[in-house]
Amino acid sequence: MDLRSLSIAVPTKGHGQNGKGCPNACEFCVSSMDDTTYPNLIESGDYLYERDYLNRIDFCLERNFESLIITGTGEPLLNMTFLEKLAHWNTRTIRPFRWIEVQTSGVTLDNEKLKFLRNILGVTGISLSLSNMFDDDSNHKVNHTPEGLRFGIDCLCKSIRDHGLNLRLSLNMWSEYDRWSFEQIFNRAGSLFPQQITFRILYTSGNENLPQNQWINSHEYKHAGELRNWIINNGYPLETVSFGATRYGVKGMSVLLDDDCMSTTSRDTVRYLILRPDCHLYTKWNRKASLLF
Repeated sequence: MDLRSLSIAVPTKGHGQNGKGCPNACEFCVSSMDDTTYPNLIESGDYLYERDYLNRIDFCLERNFESLIITGTGEPLLNMTFLEKLAHWNTRTIRPFRWIEVQTSGVTLDNEKLKFLRNILGVTGISLSLSNMFDDDSNHKVNHTPEGLRFGIDCLCKSIRDHGLNLRLSLNMWSEYDRWSFEQIFNRAGSLFPQQITFRILYTSGNENLPQNQWINSHEYKHAGELRNWIINNGYPLETVSFGATRYGVKGMSVLLDDDCMSTTSRDTVRYLILRPDCHLYTKWNRKASLLF
């Protein structure tokens, strides 16, 4: 299943707790591991940069990229002005994206934004990143979510479904999940009625001095291999996706175990391209040298 995606790195709005435009300060934050900066040219107001931006989108569409992933180094839903422009730009491309997913921690995702995402931007799915789907307080504690932006996981998942959007649970796997059996994990996930689940094995950059790496190493999820085997034994293969992993059907849900979320492994097949605010395409999140053009 050779479906490739274009990831839009939404320009950060404000500085946030992690200095990357996010109100959270997740213990394992990948963005906080990297101090590389990219100039925000797409919001400069210069129409030449807008033309460059659209040219990069068309480049991907000409190569039959299928999906658009709205994400970033911060919380993408904080920059609604940019998302309004993106909705307009998508109509000006050679072939508008129809499969659009937003990756979010859930902060600020209310009914008004859900209506905009579905009806104006044409979003088809929400990938909700959770650090503990069993406990709201623990989820917010690990993410260091400010008090006024905290939400109930069950309620938010219901709102996403009620707006007709696909719900993907993107579960950040750490030692808390060692407490639960695989059956309990899938039962709890099933109670949120997602169509898809991605188990995300946390990424470390290798720099042991970084507090994020230290936290991940001391809170490692120890059963990733066993979880993979459980999925294989209790599910059925659907297809192999472009980066080599196999998607499984388990309990009526699409399940994927992602142990290379940063696309660090060298492969002949490009998993996705990243369009950054400097209006250039990159092949990797953590390597400025991966600039394509």
